[in-house]
Amino acid sequence: MNRYKLTVEYIGSKFSGWSKFEYSSKNIDPNILLQRNFPIKPSVEFVLTQAINNLLNKNVQVFGSSRTDSGVNALANVAHVDLDLTTINIRSTSQLVLAINNKIKKFYIENEDKIKQKNQIQPLSVHQAELVSEDFHAKLSAKSRKYIYNVHLVVATKVISPIFINTSMNSWEISHTNILDFDKMKVNF
Repeated sequence: MNRYKLTVEYIGSKFSGWSKFEYSSKNIDPNILLQRNFPIKPSVEFVLTQAINNLLNKNVQVFGSSRTDSGVNALANVAHVDLDLTTINIRSTSQLVLAINNKIKKFYIENEDKIKQKNQIQPLSVHQAELVSEDFHAKLSAKSRKYIYNVHLVVATKVISPIFINTSMNSWEISHTNILDFDKMKVNF
């Protein structure tokens, strides 16, 4: 059994957040989501765990470095998982990345009617897998975290900004009548 660090990217608007806790807090068993139309968006942890479980044909636990909220995107969120790859034909971390991503893709193909993401890009992917020591922990071993907040200031006109359309998944729109206190915003960084 080896520990692997996974670096994942996801579009937050497609998920209820990182943690499967989202389901238990609403008294919904996450496995029910696969049996009927999704009553809520799946969590990142749920989809990633399902993909790895399907790859290995057994249940594993995935540990994330942070619990992002619904709608929060991630460019490089870290997770770790303990895996025994000797039972399957995977010999490298690059093969592991491809195998997990294929299972994520399969999850979306099999459930596209339930999660209403037909003909859209896959909102979750693993970018890197690294073999790490068994004392590595995605949350406890983190050395830093970086958050990026995109704020799009708009003037109240009937002109639609093409830049905002392309970045609307990653931005908040604030009209010119709202006043931002940049000094107070800087204090929190």
